[in-house]
Amino acid sequence: MNIPLLPQDKANHFFYGAVCASAGSIVTLLIVWAFWLAGHKLESAVLAAAIVGLVCSASAGIAKEYRDDEENDEDEKAGRPLSHEVSRQDIAATMLGGLAATAPLFLIGLMIYKGMSHVV
Repeated sequence: MNIPLLPQDKANHFFYGAVCASAGSIVTLLIVWAFWLAGHKLESAVLAAAIVGLVCSASAGIAKEYRDDEENDEDEKAGRPLSHEVSRQDIAATMLGGLAATAPLFLIGLMIYKGMSHVV
C-alpha cells in the first residue's frame, strides 16, 4: 500500500501555516497571561488564542498568494515566464496547517469553556 504524498509546495504551505498559527497562538497566550497576572479573569483565553492562530495562518496564506500574484504581474510586464502558481489550494493547505496546529487549543478551550476543566 502506497501512502499518497503531498506535493512539495502544498507541504510547505501546510508547514508554514502551522508555524504561523503556533506563533499567533503563543503571542496571544502570552498577552492573556499578562492580563491574568494583572488580576483579570479570562475563561475563554485558550479558545481566543486558537482563533487568533487560525486567523494568522489564513492571513499568511492569503498574503503569500497575493504576493505571488504580484510577482507574476511583474514577470508578465517584463516578458519573463511566470515564476509562481497562484491557487486557492495553497491557501487551503496553509489554513489546514494552522488548523492542525490549533486543534488541541480548540479542544482544550472548549473543555474549559464548557466547564470540563477537570479533564485538562
